[in-house]
Amino acid sequence: MNTMDEREGRPAKPRTACAGFFVRKECWRLSWKGWVLALGFAIMMLFVLRGGIYGFLAQNEPIESDCVVVEGWLSPDCMAKAARFIQTRQIHRVLMTGGTVEDEWDTFRGETYAELGKERLASLGVPKEGITAVPCHVNQRERTYNAALALRQWCDQKGNTLVSFNLLTEGAHARRSYMLFQRALGPRMEIGIIPLKSINMEARQWWQSSAGIKGVIAETSAYLYAAIIFHPPAR
Repeated sequence: MNTMDEREGRPAKPRTACAGFFVRKECWRLSWKGWVLALGFAIMMLFVLRGGIYGFLAQNEPIESDCVVVEGWLSPDCMAKAARFIQTRQIHRVLMTGGTVEDEWDTFRGETYAELGKERLASLGVPKEGITAVPCHVNQRERTYNAALALRQWCDQKGNTLVSFNLLTEGAHARRSYMLFQRALGPRMEIGIIPLKSINMEARQWWQSSAGIKGVIAETSAYLYAAIIFHPPAR
C-alpha cells in the first residue's frame, strides 16, 4: 500500500535497507476482532468436520448380493472384520483386488496385495478355494482405479457373469473406492459399499488420535482429487 507525503501530496518513497535488498511497506493484518472471528470460524468448522466428515467418507450402502470384493491392502483388524462378514453371511464368491506390494506385511511376501490379502483372509478362516485373487500389475498413483480396472479386465477375459457385489474397504476410504470402482466397471455393474472401521478410525473418536486425524485429512484430500481432478481415459 502506497503512503502519501502529507506536505506535498505525493506518494512517499518506500523505506529501504541493505542497498535496496529490503523494503519496508505497509500491510493489512487482522485486528483482535478479526482474530476472534477467525478463531470462532475455525472452531465452528472443527465441530462440523468432527460431526460429519467421517460419515460422509465412510459411505455405507450395501446391496443384496452373494459376492464380495475385498481390497487386499486392508489393515489386519479390518481384514478380520471382512472375514467375519463373509463367514456370517451367505457369501459364495470372494474376489480380492490389489496392486503391487509396497512393503512387507506380516510374514507373507506376495507380488500383489490381491495375493497377500487372499493369504491373510484364508488364515482367518475363510476357505481359500473360495477366494479368487485378481491382481493388478500396473504401478501408478491411481491404485484403486487400476485395481478396479484389473477386475473389469479379468471379468472380460474369463467370460465372467459377475453382475453385482458388495465392496469391502476400510472406513474413510469407502466413498472414494465406491466412486472409482463405479467409473472402472461402468453402469451395468451393481455395486454396494460396506466400510470396515479400523481401530484408529472409529467414527465417534477419530479426532482423538493423530492417526485418525491424519487419515481423515488424507482421505478428504484424496477424495477431492479423485472427484474433481482425476479423469480416467475413455475406454
